[in-house]
Amino acid sequence: MDSFPTISLLRDSEPNLLVIGSCSSTYQFDQVVIKVPRIDEEAEITQENARATKTEANVYRILGTHDRIAKCLYISPTNDMIMLEFYSHGNLKDYIGVHGPTQLMKWARQMIEGVQFIHSKGVRHSDIRLSQWLLDPQMSARLSDFNSSGYDECHVLGMPSQKALGVEDASRFMPRDCCEDNSVR
Repeated sequence: MDSFPTISLLRDSEPNLLVIGSCSSTYQFDQVVIKVPRIDEEAEITQENARATKTEANVYRILGTHDRIAKCLYISPTNDMIMLEFYSHGNLKDYIGVHGPTQLMKWARQMIEGVQFIHSKGVRHSDIRLSQWLLDPQMSARLSDFNSSGYDECHVLGMPSQKALGVEDASRFMPRDCCEDNSVR
């Protein structure tokens, strides 16, 4: 990760709200996106969202740079802001919905490579689904959205282990129709 890009990068472009997720809000500024904790009326939820953003920041630090992982450009010193490269082709779920599975075998292999890589680094994503895989300019799949992940102790970075924050309940393990969205409860 590089040092913080000049403020002019952010000043020179109008922010575009991409998504308000369960834990964070994501804004696009030209060719970068910025993720910040989602502020809630309840202080406890806001604190949980800040914890999830810190978890995601730590995971990007553990993983570093890899061809199957969304490129992290900057993490604020307080872990409350993450800057990532913007992927204009969007995510696999949306892309396949419009264009069909044009490169299915390539993406399947890349997804396996990505999961193998994060597991080799002691990271557990806990929310893998097609919408978490972004398509880079070469139409290659990159895993993103690590805010509910868990990870093993990282001695090099001085980080204790972190239990996955993702929701784990019986609905995630029940047999279901193979075409059904995996986030359905």
